[in-house]
Amino acid sequence: MVTPPTRRPAGPRGRRAGVTSLGSVLLLVVAALGPAALAAQRAGDADYAAATRAAAEQRWAAAARAMERAVQARPDHAEYHYWLGRAYVRQAAGGAPWTRVRLARRAVGALERAISLDSTHDAAYGELIPAYAQLPAVAGGDRARADALLAQWLRVRPYTAGLARLRFDVARDRPHDALAHAAALARTFPDSARPHAELAIAYQRASRFAEARPMVERALARWPDDPRLLFAVGRAAAETGEQLARGDSALRRVLAAGPGVDDQLRANARYRLGRILERRGDRAGARAEYDSALALAPALRDARTARARVR
Repeated sequence: MVTPPTRRPAGPRGRRAGVTSLGSVLLLVVAALGPAALAAQRAGDADYAAATRAAAEQRWAAAARAMERAVQARPDHAEYHYWLGRAYVRQAAGGAPWTRVRLARRAVGALERAISLDSTHDAAYGELIPAYAQLPAVAGGDRARADALLAQWLRVRPYTAGLARLRFDVARDRPHDALAHAAALARTFPDSARPHAELAIAYQRASRFAEARPMVERALARWPDDPRLLFAVGRAAAETGEQLARGDSALRRVLAAGPGVDDQLRANARYRLGRILERRGDRAGARAEYDSALALAPALRDARTARARVR
């Protein structure tokens, strides 16, 4: 018979022992890191916090300066290199030509470092692959490296990278690639709603609505509340003019969903709802939805074109 271990009573002596144990752990941590390393960690964390505040206010030059200090304090922190690269990318958008080149090269270097430190850093891949694909060679662009990096990402993070590849296909206006890649993702992850929604939307983008409809219905039978499947219902209604009431209801459910719906999906849902309202003759309602879409995603060109049409 095994005797269970005797538990220390939860009285003052027990609490003191716990405090002593915790204090010993902290002393070991301090001894292992050393005062200088702990000071560097605190400095890096403070600069990171300052950078994220500046980024939230779209002050990208200030964010980059703070992240430069954070990276200097903690050079082996992948997240810090990612944020530094992200800040450089955003800062480069508004500079003079050679300033943009200089910042772009810095961004590429920071993002490469982030991935070298953490080969599963999804956000760093998501920034670096488009940079490789879109930048000129003088600024660090390299299409072959973009393809190789995407292949690496697909190996280590097949689901997340597969979804990103669909976004890249759409950005490059490659509907046939998007169809093939969405179908492959749905086969690989049959028990996840998102790939099925993306496959249906890929068919819709190719104006193959009749083929998309049964895909949406089958997926909705399994995942009736999935926001992207509901968006696919609304998107089809907005584009075809069919089942407008159902599309309206589906899009409003997307907009009423919780924090799992990102701003880009909300913006697209607002835009499609505006299209439905415009088809119904409600120009004031359509204007309001287009304005809401643009507030969420100012670069949404279709919403801007539609807003000009119903001014």
